[in-house]
Amino acid sequence: PENLVQQVHAICLTGGSAFGLAAADGVMGWLAERSIGFPVGDSPDQVVPIVPSAVIFDLGRGGVWSNRPTAQFGAIAAGRASDRRTREGTVGAGAGARSGGIKGGQGTAGRRLADGTRIGALAVVNSIGSVVDPGSGLPHHPVPALGLRRPSAADRARLREVSALPTRPLNTTIGVVATDATLTPAEATKLAQVAHDGLARAVRPAHLMTDGDTIFALATGTRRAGLGPADAAPEAGGSINCLPRQPSASPTQSPAVSFSPTATQRFRLFGTCARRRSRPMDGDARAEHDAAGSRNLAEHGKV
Repeated sequence: PENLVQQVHAICLTGGSAFGLAAADGVMGWLAERSIGFPVGDSPDQVVPIVPSAVIFDLGRGGVWSNRPTAQFGAIAAGRASDRRTREGTVGAGAGARSGGIKGGQGTAGRRLADGTRIGALAVVNSIGSVVDPGSGLPHHPVPALGLRRPSAADRARLREVSALPTRPLNTTIGVVATDATLTPAEATKLAQVAHDGLARAVRPAHLMTDGDTIFALATGTRRAGLGPADAAPEAGGSINCLPRQPSASPTQSPAVSFSPTATQRFRLFGTCARRRSRPMDGDARAEHDAAGSRNLAEHGKV
């Protein structure tokens, strides 16, 4: 260990670029009110919550530049945290995400290793690179559970057109890889490093100058005390297999909103692949979709 603090009390993933870091203040305030944090005084309430945070750049994508998370967003998100399944798609930090010209979003994946150790990943995909191979029209990293099929040549051509459209080069993919194993700080660092390999398998290209990709690694320590460096290899390998699965899933989970086309909207890619087709929307339906997208961004926001 290089530093005094060995544990964190929450992770905050948010949108809003640097403005969105205000959400972390809300998370810290919520924890401090409950005396959760690193003790720095004699009284139980004298604590400093440790909340590593990361943001994506999504300013203006909901139509209003000033729509961005505040401390209240963070406090609400902290109060709603639970062990239930996380919502996926254009929700939470993924509300304003885009990936390779189409909708990005928030996705999760998990697996259990042969020895029973669990590992899970959550990512917010807001990448300049794409999770979809323009040649095949399928995710770079296959996800059999999605049941995708190769789209038609016409749809693949439309995908290439969309991918070539100019965009502002301000992107970031952020995420968390967590395990119930016991890891040292050095092992957790290696887990995060290897998780980036998984990111590079799912998003191509990745780790560009305009990406700022960030992945946190967490270990709850509820399983197998005394895990050695050699034993950390399965967890690291598991992170590679978990992380590519959820960026690939994010665009297929994203409902249509006005500022960026989903794969289904623009070229029916996943309408064909996922064995379902989106029906054309008339003017009233389109307006309702746009209004729903704005409400989602403003109300459920970026945390």
